[in-house]
Amino acid sequence: SRVEGRGGGHESLVRVTSCYPEVVVRRVRTFVQFGSKTVELTPGETIVVGRSARCDVVLDDDLASREHCKISFEGGAVFVEDMNSRNGVLVNGLPLEERQRLHHGDQVTAGRSVLVVSRRAHAPKVSGEITPSPDRRAPSEEMTSTGSVAEILSGSARLALDDGELEVAERSVRNLVVSLRGTLARGAPINPQTFDATVALLLELAERTQERAWLERLLELHVAASRLLDPASTRRLVGLCAQIGRPGRALEDYRALAHSQGGPSEATLVA
Repeated sequence: SRVEGRGGGHESLVRVTSCYPEVVVRRVRTFVQFGSKTVELTPGETIVVGRSARCDVVLDDDLASREHCKISFEGGAVFVEDMNSRNGVLVNGLPLEERQRLHHGDQVTAGRSVLVVSRRAHAPKVSGEITPSPDRRAPSEEMTSTGSVAEILSGSARLALDDGELEVAERSVRNLVVSLRGTLARGAPINPQTFDATVALLLELAERTQERAWLERLLELHVAASRLLDPASTRRLVGLCAQIGRPGRALEDYRALAHSQGGPSEATLVA
């Protein structure tokens, strides 16, 4: 038998050949994304994030310290640690109290700037430049000019689902919904394409996992956005309610929204 390595492009593969059927093993790569910029972390590597020109990731952010935090790749896991920064570090909107392990889709806030951790075989594709967020308490849609945190998470979740990486997709979509809900709570606009992509992801996860929690997130997001499902999504919702049950209070709140906007009647939303 022999092992062949191939790098470059969007994947890194190890191809094992012998007298047995061919096996292709995907190497999981680790990236830190901020706007249009992407840094790939290699095993044993640590990157420093801050305002100083000596940092590996330089932030143009007056709320960031010169050396704000560091992200390390050790023993197959990724960790973030505060470097005694003036304003602290948030992970998924929560204060970082001590060195913490990061997972795919996690969001690290330093000052007003947000970095997203991505772990997958594909190099992520994003656009836009890093831009300070107007509110550092929670990740938001406005963090990058054309490549928002929500867009990064949406694209990451779609790739994970297409690759059959269900657990990775679920984590990304949970963080995606939190990001969009935070944006809506501040009264900021959401990119319609990102919203529609999130709806499709939530419905697909409900179908694949047969878990009602995804339907609850779907309806809660629409209520928060004061937006009704389109007819095709409504039909999918009805079918899923028949399969896995009605999402309780979330459905009642959505019915009230539909009634107030002259949308589908209650009967239309019950399988």
